[in-house]
Amino acid sequence: MFAMVRFTMEDLPDEILEYIISLTSSYKDLEDCKLVSKRWHRSVLNVIRLKKNNLLRAIAENKVRWQHMRPSDMAPTITKRYSHSACCYGNSMFVFGGCTSTSTTFNDLWRLDLTRRQWVRPLAMGSYPSPKACASLVIHRDNLVLFGGWTHPSPYPLHQAWRLFNELHLYSMESNRWILSCTPSTPPPPTAGHSASVHKDNMVVFGGLQMQGGLGHYANSNDVWVFNLENPSWRKQAIAPGPRPHARYGGCGGPNMVFSDVWLLKMKDAVWSWKELPVHHQQRAAAHMWCHPACKVIFSLLLPALSRALLVQFS
Repeated sequence: MFAMVRFTMEDLPDEILEYIISLTSSYKDLEDCKLVSKRWHRSVLNVIRLKKNNLLRAIAENKVRWQHMRPSDMAPTITKRYSHSACCYGNSMFVFGGCTSTSTTFNDLWRLDLTRRQWVRPLAMGSYPSPKACASLVIHRDNLVLFGGWTHPSPYPLHQAWRLFNELHLYSMESNRWILSCTPSTPPPPTAGHSASVHKDNMVVFGGLQMQGGLGHYANSNDVWVFNLENPSWRKQAIAPGPRPHARYGGCGGPNMVFSDVWLLKMKDAVWSWKELPVHHQQRAAAHMWCHPACKVIFSLLLPALSRALLVQFS
């Protein structure tokens, strides 16, 4: 008779355990695995490190494959749109607004659960933003920060101008509520197609198409505005004399003015300054690309193009 020997997951070699863990979702499931034991926590960190290295290598060697995620027929799903706003927080991607092919704009908020790969529509309370596209959406702590945007005029009456916005809304994930931020400080002009990012407790806004001098008069901007998220207030940031990016919205300065330059904004002193960064291998860049999405991948910037993914690496 052979004695029965019982084995558990803890008896597996580290290599086998890490392989099994690598097959789980990279979001909540991977975080849950950290809580099992110290050994599992160490194995998860090794898996994360390996996945990061594999991703960077795949991008550098142009071996990234897009996968079309089809929503379940039984679950609610987001409608087709473009020029919407999106950002990631934890295990979710949030999407706000956008525009249809008939120039109708939305003011709905959707959340994509990246673990279950399902769409969820939070039915929020509070003061909803206006329906719009080309707004910026960033994360600060547990809040979404939505600024600016654009909407197409209604068909009637005829000959109406576009409408741009300079309203700023906060969406609290804890209370599921939209809050319109009203401050005594002077806000930027109504703006769309700008860029925005969060640095510490400040949201930094650059460029965009702005309303100038009244309804129907628009101009590109290269101004920098800062919104203090800790003590809500706007200020127009002072920039040192010298070279600076051309005025633009979505990377475009107007007809036949599509830019491919890269700039660094130095924020160390009270007066900020711009520095243009040299970009090597310009011949590999996509031609005439504007209003493109971009995301930071460790120390690199990834820009999807028509034929391949472009990687801009900074040291």
